[in-house]
Amino acid sequence: MAATIAAIAIAKAEGRPGEVYYPLQRLVKPAPVPKEPTQVVVTMLAAALNHRDLFIRQHLYPGTAFGVPLLADGCGVVTAAGDSPAARRWLGKRVILNPGGGWRSDPDGPE
Repeated sequence: MAATIAAIAIAKAEGRPGEVYYPLQRLVKPAPVPKEPTQVVVTMLAAALNHRDLFIRQHLYPGTAFGVPLLADGCGVVTAAGDSPAARRWLGKRVILNPGGGWRSDPDGPE
């Protein structure tokens, strides 16, 4: 596995929510490793630019943070896994990521 990964995040710019359009910046970060036995690392092959990312760039999404990678939805391959058999069975498999947790209890969003 690579020692570093590339990611895209928003950079700080002055402006009010809905009027600002934060610029994108390319980040180089240390490659993630599973911290828990049941965690996996996914090497992304494709990522979706969706409305959430647009709203974040316009500061219209709750919890907007700078330096946090965008483009969470996508597909990739599991390239590292924790020690548990449940995690290790995913090694080498293609997966789809759709981190939409929390929407079941609140249709307006989990934030």
